[in-house]
Amino acid sequence: MPPEAVSVLLRVGSPALRNSLAAALSASPLVQRVCIVNDNDQCLAIQSTNDGVITICCFEHFQRTAWQPNSVLVVGKTNAEALHAFSARAAGFIHYPVSLDKLNACLARRLREIHKSQQRRIYERVCRDLSLQSGISRAALMARLNRINKRFGGNGKLALRSACEWLYLDQKDVRWIDAAGDYLVVHCYDDNHVVRCTLCDMQRKLGPQFIRISRSTIVNCDAIQRAEKPAQRVVYLILQDGVRLKVSRRYLMDPKQLDRWL
Repeated sequence: MPPEAVSVLLRVGSPALRNSLAAALSASPLVQRVCIVNDNDQCLAIQSTNDGVITICCFEHFQRTAWQPNSVLVVGKTNAEALHAFSARAAGFIHYPVSLDKLNACLARRLREIHKSQQRRIYERVCRDLSLQSGISRAALMARLNRINKRFGGNGKLALRSACEWLYLDQKDVRWIDAAGDYLVVHCYDDNHVVRCTLCDMQRKLGPQFIRISRSTIVNCDAIQRAEKPAQRVVYLILQDGVRLKVSRRYLMDPKQLDRWL
């Protein structure tokens, strides 16, 4: 889903820089309104009451003000300023002179971060309200929800918890799954989802059409187009979208099962 238009607070001292940025922001389809703020306290006050705005300030004002971490996009001219801004936990850095494409990309990233933060707060509030309404602890509520979610597995559904929401996916839409540190990346036909789950727990939730082909990869047999065997005990699975996955020797499948794709 494309990011929605948003209001931008602009806190820049130099008139030339301020006018240039205001013109670039006005030309962006992601910006609904540009508000020029001339006082740091006023900017912080607006931030504290409205988490749906993007704040952009020049490097000089960023250094002088105690901003909340990851709440401000900083405008600067040098790589040294960029490094300093990120070390002080800026949400992003915009190089001046401003490229409209790079500005839009930076705004889009910030909009996605704001959306995730809002979703996370809604999720926490719903969990708190459900705990109070049910008269049970947060841990008991999560256990109850997990028991409910397990029932979806038998209906071809996959219930997964991402960073800020529950996902209900059709197992037939999942092409393959791979481990990425403490997380799993679930590759679907229309999107990819990052969830916190072990590969063993994931395998228990999946139907028999899913097979494990390595320590870090599970694949949907229905998504396999063909197999390649360039050498003895070396097998690659080619998915319908062209993704090439190597089968670990430890997880080499039965030859009769492999023959259907060779």
